[in-house]
Order: sequence, then structure tokens, then C-alpha cells
Amino acid sequence: MIFLNSYNPLIKRGRSVVEEHGLPPYVDDSCRREPDFESEYPSITALCRAGKFAPRLNESDVIVYRTNKGKYPGYSGQHWRLVAILKVIRRFKTHREASKWYINEGLDLPRNCIVPGNNPLSLAMTSNKDKYPSVERWDATYKIRARKYGVFLVCKSIFLELYHFSLIKPHSHQTFAERF
Repeated sequence: MIFLNSYNPLIKRGRSVVEEHGLPPYVDDSCRREPDFESEYPSITALCRAGKFAPRLNESDVIVYRTNKGKYPGYSGQHWRLVAILKVIRRFKTHREASKWYINEGLDLPRNCIVPGNNPLSLAMTSNKDKYPSVERWDATYKIRARKYGVFLVCKSIFLELYHFSLIKPHSHQTFAERF
């Protein structure tokens, strides 16, 4: 199956955060990076959409990620950016099981893997400082979701560009090949 999904990139509301911390502009804007594109094996969980998306995915499914519509560098009008095409290669029932896989592979844990010792990013590294009074309170909501909807998906990147993206203009007549 192929799925289309969207998310809010850090640059949409956090341009100063991108510049101040030297972060890729098109990573997710939350303290738990959902999805987490920055790992060698990107990951998807149910932290943001609860039972609506990640639990429906299986190994070999493909997910196309685009930004939510907004004004992004390179084009003055409202548009989307194609950011990633991921293929699910491993599905785990819990974050703990997934953490063991990452550790056995010698990899750092993705930020959206909620296990002891894998702390969230600070509020300063997000664009949601006004939405949550503290990172602890924000993370507490994610911990509840991780317990309730534990599915954890390890992915392989088919396409991933966190700095310079393919512009998708509304009503564009560009061919698919011309967008890359």
C-alpha cells in the first residue's frame, strides 16, 4: 500500500530555531520528531495521530510525506513540499522492542522512541513553545499515547531531503520528473 501523509516542518513556525540551532528546516517541529527523519532508519509512531495512522501500516508499505500547505522559502505563494518517501521495513508492537533493534544495529535511538533514557528535545529546539508550558508536560502526553498505541515502524528512505525540497505548486502542470 502507498499512503500520503503531511506534517508541520520546523521552518513553518520556527525559522529562528532553524537558524539559531543549525537544524534541518524540514524536520518535524515537535519535541519527539514525529516522524523522525533524522535517523539512519527513519521511524513512524502513533505519537501524533494516535490510532489513526501508524497502527494501520505494515512492513513494505510506502509513505509519501509532504509538508502541510504553507509559505516556504523559494516560492511566495502557499504550497507543499515533498520531503520524504519511506518504506516500512520493520514493525514492532512496542517502543521498547524497537529500541532493542536500534541498539543491536549500533544506531542512536530516534527521538520518537519513548524509552527510559531517550529524552525529548528541549522546547528551544521546537516551534511549539507557546503551545506547551514545559517539555515535560508535552512529553507526558506522548508517553500516554506510546503506551496506548505502541506500534513503532522502522523505515528505509527511498527519498529524503530535509534542506532543499521539491516544490509542489497548487494546480501545477509540472510532470513528476520535473519536480525533482
